[in-house]
This record gives sequence, structure tokens and C-alpha cells, in this order.
Amino acid sequence: ASGDATDNTLFVRHANAYVGTDQLGILRIGTGLGAQTLFEVGLMDDFDIGGWNQLDGATNVPANLSPVWPFADDGAEYMAGRIMYVSPVIDGFDFGIAFAPNNSTPFNGSGCSAAYGGVGCATQSSSTLAGDFGRYRNELGVALRYRNTIGPVGVALSGIYTTSGQVNDAAAASQPFKGLNIGDIGASVQFNRQVEIGGNVMWGAFNGSWGLQPVGGATAIAWVAGAKYTMLQVPMTLGAYYFDYENQGQAGLPTQRREQGLDIGAVYGLGPGVSLVAEYL
Repeated sequence: ASGDATDNTLFVRHANAYVGTDQLGILRIGTGLGAQTLFEVGLMDDFDIGGWNQLDGATNVPANLSPVWPFADDGAEYMAGRIMYVSPVIDGFDFGIAFAPNNSTPFNGSGCSAAYGGVGCATQSSSTLAGDFGRYRNELGVALRYRNTIGPVGVALSGIYTTSGQVNDAAAASQPFKGLNIGDIGASVQFNRQVEIGGNVMWGAFNGSWGLQPVGGATAIAWVAGAKYTMLQVPMTLGAYYFDYENQGQAGLPTQRREQGLDIGAVYGLGPGVSLVAEYL
């Protein structure tokens, strides 16, 4: 039961209209992946069932023991309604730019009957409700990516910057949260389509899972590194990654939250549409 249940009969995660060509790129309006999610490389979490990306907060892992996966492919970015342009690939390079007026879907905001606060007021710029202050507004993401194959070696690089405002506290002179201000660099190298190594680092003003940093809180930094080996003849993929994430955590505490996770897994293709997965976290 939630506010959304009174507005819609269907919960939509990806719904957008787009226009584009191979020569001009794509312009898209609606819900879907933002620049951070679409362009970042080197996360190394695309084997077994995704490790901490998928098990973060799952019922079989107690919430206070589960480290937060901070990267955008966890799904924290794609729900917002946004407009986005993705360029065509030119000599291995492509880029994207995306804008979201707030962190809600395009279908929310119909319940705004008050100037400040109120259920469903996702489009407001100010509020008197403490639960609204941690929401971002006017998110802008820009990304540049390079992908190419040189003989038996495949290379992928990405650089991304994301910034935003925040919902203001209408009853106070100072604000409790900063807007997003995130830098992200990722890279991966693949040999003979079998061995891949990669990593990604993300730093700046953010907190938890794609949340806003409390004013006065510590700057966040997260990194991940991993490797995969695919045996094409079997077929089977073995992989592992490790990530480390330091962020403010709860506002006002003198120490910061430090979260680390290791994922080791294997995927075996048993037959058409059937895979066996083994995973240790």
C-alpha cells in the first residue's frame, strides 16, 4: 500500500517515447536509465545473480548486515521521469546528456493540493515535511564513453558527471542536504572474449544508495574491482569482485559508515533458457 496505489493501476518502471536515427542518435522522454546507469563501465557485477547489487536489502540477508551497493545499476536512477539524448557511436566514442526535474516518475504529482507538503507532491521545490528534504531536483547527468576492439583486446572507458539541486526546507534558513555532485570513472579490458578485468570509482556528494549527502557530512567515495573468466566451450563463467564504500551514513554522527563486500560466483549454461548458478558473498 502506498500513495502510488491510489493514482495508478499499473506500476511502470520503463516507459518512454523516443525518436532517432543511426546518424543522429536518440532523443528519449519518459522513465528509464539515466546517464550514470547507461554509460558507466567496469562494475563487474554481471555474472551469477549480481551479488550485492541484487541482494542488497534482500529478505535472506538481514538489513543491518547487508552492505549498500552504491552504484547506479542497482536501479536507484532509472525511475525518474527525464529527457535524454544519446549520440551515435563515432570512432568508438559516444556520449549522453540527461535531465530529470525531480526523482519521481512522470505519473506522480497529481496529489499536490498544498503549497508545501502533502502526499504525492513530488514536483514541489520546497516542503515542510522532513521526508521530502532528501529528494533531489533538477538532476543533470553528462557522460562520455569509449569502446573498441584492438586485435584480441577489447577496451571500454567511461567518464560521468552528475549534479542536482534538492527540495528546500520551507521553514528554515539553512538546508539539511546538499544536491548530488558525483564524479565517476570506469574501465574494463577483455582478452580473447574470455578474460575480463575492470573497475570503477565514484566520489563526491552522495550518501547511501543514490541519496543526498547531509550538510556537513563526509564526502563519499566508492570503488569496485573484479575479474571474469568465460570458458566458451563449456559454457561457463567464473567471476569475482570486491567493493569498498565510505559515506556519511546517518546525519550528525561524528564517524562515517564503511561498507565492503565480496562476491564470488559461477554460471553454467545447462541448456536453452536454463542456467545453474553458484554464488558466495
